[in-house]
Amino acid sequence: SRTLEIDEELYYELERLSSKVYDASISKLVNAAIENLIQTENIQIYKRKNTSYVSRSFLIRRSFLEGLYNLKKKYRIP
Repeated sequence: SRTLEIDEELYYELERLSSKVYDASISKLVNAAIENLIQTENIQIYKRKNTSYVSRSFLIRRSFLEGLYNLKKKYRIP
């Protein structure tokens, strides 16, 4: 389990998708998104609109977490 800060609006959208659209937990949705990001390297940096963040715990595969750290280093994301 990993605790991360996430945009509050994004988290509420993940909750909605998890309960009403997909038969998947929020952690599974997050892992699927991370896997896609690692495969495509479709990194889009944008200015934060919302400054409201919440801390949430996610079960993230170790290999995906390592992949995120690699992308962070490769694209020099703070």
